[in-house]
Amino acid sequence: MKKWFAASLALLFVLLTVLPAGAAPYRTYTYVNASDGVYAVDAPAAYIPGETFDARRLGVTLEQPEDLYCDENGCFYIADKGGNAVYAFDRDWHLRYTVATFDNGGEEDSLSGPEGLCVDSTGRLWIADTENSRLLCFDRNGRLQKELGTPVSPLLGDEFSFFPSKLVVDEVDRIFVVCRNVYDGLVQLTVDGQFVGFVGSNFATSNWYEQFWQSIMTEEQRQKRLAFIAMEYANIALDRSGFLYVVTAVSDVTDPIRRLNPSGGDVLIRNAVNGIKSVCGDLVTGDGILKSSIVDIAEGDTGIYYALDAARGRVFAYDEDGNMLFVFGGINTYQQGTFLQPCSLVIRDEVVYVLDRDARSVTAFTPTAYAETIYRAVRSYRQSDYENSLLLWEDLLQKNGNFDLAYDKAGLALYRMGQYRQAMDRFSAANDRENYSLAMNKYRKEWIDEHFTLCAAATGGLIVLIAAARLIARRRKSRGERSNGNG
Repeated sequence: MKKWFAASLALLFVLLTVLPAGAAPYRTYTYVNASDGVYAVDAPAAYIPGETFDARRLGVTLEQPEDLYCDENGCFYIADKGGNAVYAFDRDWHLRYTVATFDNGGEEDSLSGPEGLCVDSTGRLWIADTENSRLLCFDRNGRLQKELGTPVSPLLGDEFSFFPSKLVVDEVDRIFVVCRNVYDGLVQLTVDGQFVGFVGSNFATSNWYEQFWQSIMTEEQRQKRLAFIAMEYANIALDRSGFLYVVTAVSDVTDPIRRLNPSGGDVLIRNAVNGIKSVCGDLVTGDGILKSSIVDIAEGDTGIYYALDAARGRVFAYDEDGNMLFVFGGINTYQQGTFLQPCSLVIRDEVVYVLDRDARSVTAFTPTAYAETIYRAVRSYRQSDYENSLLLWEDLLQKNGNFDLAYDKAGLALYRMGQYRQAMDRFSAANDRENYSLAMNKYRKEWIDEHFTLCAAATGGLIVLIAAARLIARRRKSRGERSNGNG
């Protein structure tokens, strides 16, 4: 009896956790901006979970992984804060080398709580050795090349604490660092560790009134005020144009995702076709439903970027205008493809890899035919192949009739092809009034040009009829006056 009961429980567990091929263990949806509010409506699955890279697959046991990186050659790197190590893997996730202890000027040195890493354009590995308050640079074989300690500058003050958490190095060797307990923005350094300045302040520059009050506040009051008006950045990523994506992992901020230009200004476009101006993860929340907490961001092909939500275990994909393309993932359902505590993600060949801190593993998500059609449609439009783009967007509408962006992009393709009347129908379905007006003006002009002869004849005939009617009326009036005079 006990064996039968145990077997039944095992079978039930299998039925609950094992999914049929191609199925997604989470709800996939998109947003519709209706007249009475924003709604989440079901959508086809864009990504499904593939292989999971755990201790058995990786060949190393992760303790508390914090950051995942993929270089230009498709090789992977993991910063393990709990294990005081960084692991370098090849394209197939075979371990290449480990950075834990290393030679530093003839003496043995070691990492302490590394939280971030990146690889620059020359292949050098940079590590944010957080608890040691330094940045380390290693060559392709894991040999130390450079150590950058706490930067010194009058702008930083004597009590500046340097706890680097995440970093990127651009093509001209500018280093941008996310630092713990720093609210002035990103710390920018030269490749030699010289402090350049802060980039992308998370709050507005104070006016004279604010400066006056800050001058008479105690240090404790200033720190409280600073924590109130500013938020600390959580992560950073470089895009293909050399701009910086940054995220703020706080659920009650309006714009947790920003794209910074070289001067530190936010240039992220928030112009979704359905009028939803927020690029912040989940839009529909309620009692018992957590708001999104964005902890990482990465850019893929064709300008599409992906934001990782730690609170609900989801990955949100956006196009360059801020349209949400799709969402996938889930939190703590004990099924492959859902997470305990996701903390980092990278994109390689349209496959999304997500690092789970608590599960101590990496899960690969592969695109479905639905996602691949979106990619091809976006790519075709960007390449001015409007006919193919139209076919692909129309195909997507067959799969997802609630996809506002597909209606709008199909309308734009038709507009570019000169089919203004059909474009008006698509813009109307997307509730895109601005583009509808543009298409209507083009269609009106085209119709008038096409029917000019008929319009001219009709107008001329109308003028003749009006003139004849006035002449007849005038003659009748004249006759009436003569008749009354004779009488």
